[in-house]
Amino acid sequence: MKLLVLLKQMGELKSLKNLNLGSTGISDIPDAIDGGERTCVLPEELGNLRSLNYLGLSRTLISKLPDFIGRLQSLERLDLTECFRLSRLPDAMGGLRSLSWLSLKRCK
Repeated sequence: MKLLVLLKQMGELKSLKNLNLGSTGISDIPDAIDGGERTCVLPEELGNLRSLNYLGLSRTLISKLPDFIGRLQSLERLDLTECFRLSRLPDAMGGLRSLSWLSLKRCK
């Protein structure tokens, strides 16, 4: 749970440009139990990172991206490489006007 606390606190880092959570234990952050499986959701506080240019979630077991992803107006690069549990992207991604690079290599 320490990672969850840290991620929630990161929402206060308004000038943060790069956040790489790739290959972390992010799958250990249970948001809910769905059909006996843990589902992992990023904390809502990360939606406050308005200056974020890069978000790396590669090789994590995240199962869905939250709708707040659309509030990350400065996001240019989103790395979802080898996110095997990720099966769809939220409609809110349409709000990512600055997004110029998206990696979905080896996803469902």
